[in-house]
Amino acid sequence: MKFASSLLLLLAGAGLAAAWSKEDHEIFRLKDEVESTEGKINFYEFLNAPSVHATQDELNKAYRKTSRQIHPDKFISPSKIKKSGKTPTFYPPKSTYLPLTRKAADERFARLGLVANILRGPERERYDHFLRNGFPRWRGTGYYYSRFRPGVLSVLLGLWVVLAGGAHYLIMWMNYSQQRKFMEGYISDARTAAWGSSGLGAGLNLDVLGDSGTPPPEGALGNRKQRRAAKAAKNSGTSTPTEKPQHVAKRKVTSENGKVFMVTSLGDVSLLEEDEDGVTQEYLLDLDEIPKAQWMSTAMVTIPKGIYEWTLSKLGLGGKSGNLKDIPEVTIVDGDSVDGIMEKKGLKKRKGPGRK
Repeated sequence: MKFASSLLLLLAGAGLAAAWSKEDHEIFRLKDEVESTEGKINFYEFLNAPSVHATQDELNKAYRKTSRQIHPDKFISPSKIKKSGKTPTFYPPKSTYLPLTRKAADERFARLGLVANILRGPERERYDHFLRNGFPRWRGTGYYYSRFRPGVLSVLLGLWVVLAGGAHYLIMWMNYSQQRKFMEGYISDARTAAWGSSGLGAGLNLDVLGDSGTPPPEGALGNRKQRRAAKAAKNSGTSTPTEKPQHVAKRKVTSENGKVFMVTSLGDVSLLEEDEDGVTQEYLLDLDEIPKAQWMSTAMVTIPKGIYEWTLSKLGLGGKSGNLKDIPEVTIVDGDSVDGIMEKKGLKKRKGPGRK
């Protein structure tokens, strides 16, 4: 239900973005340019019209007057106005813009002509609609692309970041979430099948009998961590103080899809599978071993990193780790001379008769 609502909202937003026409995009562009230069004024104020309800005659009159006032031929640099001691005047009155160059004055005059054409043409109704109801915040990808027009390199780089970075990370995150969900389900079902819905026995240190009615074997005493510590102490010949061994009961359960699990009284769940030799292998189901989504593991990082390392190896700049692979292995036994072994392996030149 939640996914369907999100999909409908996305489709509605796409429909609204597709509803903007080419004329709408032109209005949006002019509106942004007027506000970025003249200040927070609308088209009527830029034209210096009496009101938003001005008639065509009033619009024509306002346009003629404003075009004379801001004509590029009347342009005077603000620095010259300041040197003459005069105070620069803003026109139209609600504008806060003074062009600094002749080119800026030309652009402003051309912008005024475009605004006048909209207000005196059929686009005025559309502009008045946006003026009354508000301009949309999202105006469609076509509008922003036409405004900024990124280069080919920028487009390719953006696609690389979105696809090789964002999309790949999203796929890894979805795989991680799905694997974790499946493993949590297997663990929960196996514990319930082994110890019942109450969970009696799971997660507890029980000194109980196994399924066969006999005590657990000596080798099965203690949990996994204790058994590893005991084995390490035995191999090293030292005595490592450990906690009192835990007597762990095990129960074997089979899921509906035929997978066999071993569940301990401590709550550990392992998957039992036979290898090619018919030996049953036990794989502990550990949620922490599921690979998580990481940005450093996405193709956006791994592919350039691999190319970089491959280039260094081809140039012989792989570092010490790359050069160590070419050094032959030398085994020294009692009675052998190091210099003699190095000469045999070609690592040291033999001394001539007259050499020292």
